[in-house]
Amino acid sequence: MKTTLALCFLLLASNSAWAEAPANARPITATGTLAKADVTKVAAVLGHSGVLFIRSQERWDQFKKLVPDMTMVPDPTPDMPLPKLDFSKHYVLLAYRTSCRPGDEFSLIPRFDLAANPPKIEFRYRWDNRPPADIEGPRQAKFILAMVPVTATIQADVSSVPIPPPPPPGVEQGQLRSTLEFSAILGDKAGGDVVDGLQATITPKAAVIKPGDDIQIDFELHLADPGTAKPEKFGTIVKSVYVWDAVYSEGYRNYGFFVTTPDGKTTFHQRKETKFTENAPYPVEITAEQPYLLSKDPVGYTTRSHEDLGIDTTAPGTFTLTAVYAEVGADRRVGKKEVSFWDGSIASNTITVEVKK
Repeated sequence: MKTTLALCFLLLASNSAWAEAPANARPITATGTLAKADVTKVAAVLGHSGVLFIRSQERWDQFKKLVPDMTMVPDPTPDMPLPKLDFSKHYVLLAYRTSCRPGDEFSLIPRFDLAANPPKIEFRYRWDNRPPADIEGPRQAKFILAMVPVTATIQADVSSVPIPPPPPPGVEQGQLRSTLEFSAILGDKAGGDVVDGLQATITPKAAVIKPGDDIQIDFELHLADPGTAKPEKFGTIVKSVYVWDAVYSEGYRNYGFFVTTPDGKTTFHQRKETKFTENAPYPVEITAEQPYLLSKDPVGYTTRSHEDLGIDTTAPGTFTLTAVYAEVGADRRVGKKEVSFWDGSIASNTITVEVKK
C-alpha cells in the first residue's frame, strides 16, 4: 500500500560566530519534510531510522540526490534564513525516522555540550500516543538535520517521549517517561553513520606509502554498539542484519569511496557495474559477534585495493578517504529463504594516507 511520506530533519546550524559563542549556546535549528515521497521508496534508500554525520559537500550532495524533495523551515523563527553550508567551518548531523505518525516531531533538548570530549548533543523524538483509530493522515518520514562546528567525533543521542492525549477536565497530566533510543559516537575509529544498527569502519593497511603504491584498507561492516540505549519508537533492537556480499557483486556495486587528493579535490570512486557472469551475490549475516570484512576477491584477500578505482598516488601529499556503503531495494527472497536485507546509505569514519618519497 502506498502512503505519502514526509521526512522531518532537525538542522542545527552554525554560522561564523558560533565558534566564538559559549560552548553550550543553543544552536540554530530547522525542521523539514519530504511530502511528495512514497514511504517504501524513501525507506529503501535511507533505511528506517538512523543518524548521519555528514562531513563534506560531496557527501551532502549525494544525500540530497537520495531525497530530492527535502524542505526545511528554520526553528523557532521561520522567516530567518539558514546559514549557508560551509563544510570548512561546520559539519551536518542528521537524524531521521521514515515511518512517523503525522503528529510526531523532533526537537533539540537542552542537553548538549559542545565543549565535551567528544562534543555531545541530544535530540528528542516526540511520538503521538493516541490510539490508531484517532490518528489522521498517512505515515510520514521526518528528519532532523544539524550543522555542528568541525569536529573529528561527536556523540549523538536521541531520546523519545510520548505525546499523550489531553487528560479529562480536572485531571492533571502525569509525568511523561523519557527513553534513550539511540546513543553513539560518530566519526571515530569505531565508524561513521549508524542506520538501522549498521555501521562501517575503514582502517588503512599503511598510514604512509611511496608514490605510485596502492592504497589498501580494511573495510568492515558491523553492528553499532548501542550503549545504554533501548530503542522503542525511534528505532528497533537489531540482533542481526543481512547484506549482499562484496565478492560476487559484479553487477551490484554497493560500496565506493570519497577521495580527497593532495590538491584538495574530492571525487567519488566506485567500480563500474558489470553484468553478472558466473555467480550472484549471496546474503551475509552480521551480528554483534560476527562483523563482515569485505573481501577483495574469492581467493581470500581482506583489503580493498584502489588501483582498480583509478586513484593516482604518484603525487606526494595527504590522501583523505571516506567509504560509503549503500543498498537499495534488495530482493528479500534468497532461494526458499526469506531474509530481511538492510537498506540505506552510510558513510564510514575518515582516514588519511600520506604519500612520501
